Amino acid sequence: MYLRDVEEGGETKFPQLGISVKPRKGLALIWNSMNSRGECDPTSLHNAAKVIKGHKFIIQRWLVLLCPSNC
Repeated sequence: MYLRDVEEGGETKFPQLGISVKPRKGLALIWNSMNSRGECDPTSLHNAAKVIKGHKFIIQRWLVLLCPSNC
């Protein structure tokens, strides 16, 4: 979740999806980084663009879902 607006730059980019999200206070990004086999989903790979003007503050939370061996 973004804690403040950023004047310029600081986007979260998902290159394989062609998506770029501009930081806006209160906006939360949520995605699943694993496929159904528990492997990294390459479309979840992302990066943060350099902040050109202003400051970027975020809260990050990782969720781990455990699956029984028969799933």
